[in-house]
Amino acid sequence: MNDESPEIIARGVERFDVSYGVDTDDDGSVNAYLTAQQWNSLGTTSTLMSLRVAFLVRSINYLREARLGGPTIDFGSGVNKESIAPTPGRLRKAFDYTFVLKNPYTS
Repeated sequence: MNDESPEIIARGVERFDVSYGVDTDDDGSVNAYLTAQQWNSLGTTSTLMSLRVAFLVRSINYLREARLGGPTIDFGSGVNKESIAPTPGRLRKAFDYTFVLKNPYTS
């Protein structure tokens, strides 16, 4: 599997993003959440402090009761942030969680 050929691993998951919380100035705090490519480009000048994982899931089947329209979902954070328009007949829910690493990783 590579970046160009996504593979379905769970039904109903529309988006799955991972952002890397990095400390770029050695003060022990996250300065930014970056994509893997952005973090790799920093080289050895940063410490990985946390991971932020976000999912956008939707109902598998269309629902007659689901209202038309609905709110726009702001999904992701930082560079991955995206506004996703509602789809009539589908229910959606965004989940995100930040994992603080017990042993920060210095590249």
